[in-house]
Amino acid sequence: MSFPYLTEVNWESGSLTEGGFSETDTENRIAVRHFEFISRNYNYPNLVPHTGAYCAHVQLANDGSPADAFLSHTTPFVTALDGTISVRFYVYVTGDLVMAASDRFDIFRLESVGPVVEAAIGIVNTAGVINIGVSETASSTQTLANLELNKWHCVELVAVIDDGGSNDGTAAFYLDGNQVGATITSLNQAAITQASLGVLGQDAGTTAGHIFFDNFVADDARVYPMRDPNQHIVTITKSGHVALGPGSIQEYSLLSGGAADNVLELYDTDEANSNAAQALIAPPLANESAGQTVQLGSDPFFATFQRGCYVKLAGTNPRAQIVLHDANLSPANKRDYAMKRPNHGNF
Repeated sequence: MSFPYLTEVNWESGSLTEGGFSETDTENRIAVRHFEFISRNYNYPNLVPHTGAYCAHVQLANDGSPADAFLSHTTPFVTALDGTISVRFYVYVTGDLVMAASDRFDIFRLESVGPVVEAAIGIVNTAGVINIGVSETASSTQTLANLELNKWHCVELVAVIDDGGSNDGTAAFYLDGNQVGATITSLNQAAITQASLGVLGQDAGTTAGHIFFDNFVADDARVYPMRDPNQHIVTITKSGHVALGPGSIQEYSLLSGGAADNVLELYDTDEANSNAAQALIAPPLANESAGQTVQLGSDPFFATFQRGCYVKLAGTNPRAQIVLHDANLSPANKRDYAMKRPNHGNF
């Protein structure tokens, strides 16, 4: 099905365990990072969150015996035999990545009871070339593509789980909207009980670099990539920042879900702060019936903000569409604002 998804996480709340995920990290290598912290501490080309103000981050540097650092969840990923589970997320791997030849580590796993890995997305050093791809396990058949570093990529996995007797499980891998190679077939799998996202199975030879994650979605059908995030018309399915720094909104709409309980609120903040009443920048929108579209604005209406625009959504499966009149949209502009941001240093 399409939206509503089985789960969606964008870390825009600033919490690593958003959406009910749990953290495993004995070495403090995984964290949620604010765009100001990223801009001031990491000088990689155009690196800011793929969208919004926050994203997840894993540091790869280790003491030679790295422990796994990941987020995991059970309920949204439970998939019976012969069922389909799909994930989509964005990943940025920095150009100072160091991996010994033939090293591999996973950044996502679908797991059965144990946990036992039933399908995994991994990063592999293949004779000096950094690849990304899917396999059932690290030692099984892999479908790989070259991974361009210092760039956000859309990563997708669509897995049809083995029916329990025919070894007919499949795994299809997509990079930036395009399928990589042929779908892997004849997989012998058990039912899926959980999933993990982060860095798992890192070899001691991986001694440098960083990985950033954003906009994670799981569903029972392929999710597909997002639109270019640097757009004046933004549609969101979860609370989040649609602009950072000063700007204005020309129009905004609540696209209601399946109940008369949806609410859309707009706040002037880049920290997901919806508690300060004075930060509300426009009248809230609420629906009176399921599926109703509620809209406000058009010329000459403008709602202005200084720190950023945070869209807070509540109720049953709400969506929102925001038409920005003026905003810092490019990664370079967001980084420039981050360096000038007032009251910095809190991240």
